[in-house]
Amino acid sequence: MSNVLYIQEYRIKKDLLEVEDAIIVARKMISRGVPVPEETLHRLENMKLVLEQKLLDFVEKEDL
Repeated sequence: MSNVLYIQEYRIKKDLLEVEDAIIVARKMISRGVPVPEETLHRLENMKLVLEQKLLDFVEKEDL
């Protein structure tokens, strides 16, 4: 059972890293003058917040 939980935690962390990388790329593009829709950046930031909350909830659940 612990392997399944570890895989879920791993997937959340992996997704979080991918979103953070995408945010960095979008910000670099904006700084270089490449047009990036504002909604795209907002969606990425919202995804990051959701994943961070999922990870916190998951870790807190496992600590019980």
